[in-house]
Amino acid sequence: GVYNEQDELLKDLKKEDFSISYGTEKGEVNSVKEFSSAKFGTSYIFMIDLSKSVSIENFNLIKESIESWVNTLNPGDAASIITFGEEVKVIADLTYDRDQLKQAINTVQRTDMQTMLYDGLVKAHELASTVDLSYPTRKAIICLTDGVNEFPESSTTKKDVLSLMEDNPFPLYVINFAEDLNQSVLQGTKEMIEIASVSRGKFFDANYLTIQESYEQARKFIDETYMITSTCQACVYDN
Repeated sequence: GVYNEQDELLKDLKKEDFSISYGTEKGEVNSVKEFSSAKFGTSYIFMIDLSKSVSIENFNLIKESIESWVNTLNPGDAASIITFGEEVKVIADLTYDRDQLKQAINTVQRTDMQTMLYDGLVKAHELASTVDLSYPTRKAIICLTDGVNEFPESSTTKKDVLSLMEDNPFPLYVINFAEDLNQSVLQGTKEMIEIASVSRGKFFDANYLTIQESYEQARKFIDETYMITSTCQACVYDN
């Protein structure tokens, strides 16, 4: 995605506007065109925070927003669902089955007092990194959280997550929402802005935008991107 200062996608970009390198070798940009999720599909990884710090009303709104997204997936889109609280669970592996996804969403309850946020992000990155050509290779991680990693026993740190996202970035779209804007939440918000930026994703403040509008804006950013095709004549390929 290439955006102006108003977060609007730049239009009419041409291949001459880009350069590309394969390591030390210069590549050739063959085409630049707007990406079509309807044509090529996207694999979405939804992360649901089970923390009781979210009210029942807002938790239900989160589930409704994800279910609405699932209902309007393009035919070529796939999705998986991860929950994170006092443990991290994959409650739906990547699938095209809309009914399976909605059944998984309906089973989710806010039950936990602590949140393994960083471990959840590592698991989402692991799912995104899995190569399975049965599903779209373009991945997007969508996470709604207050940004607070409330599990001190975990050995996973913010530095670990940043390192993963720097080495192999998958866009993380953080929808940040908190019932109580205390010091921990403000610090967590700052950290999630940093992680989303490093991942080449986007941060949305649901306290300002509302949860539903944040999901809608996240989807708009995911859809409004370009696809570059390129070749490298000078490269030596090994499998």
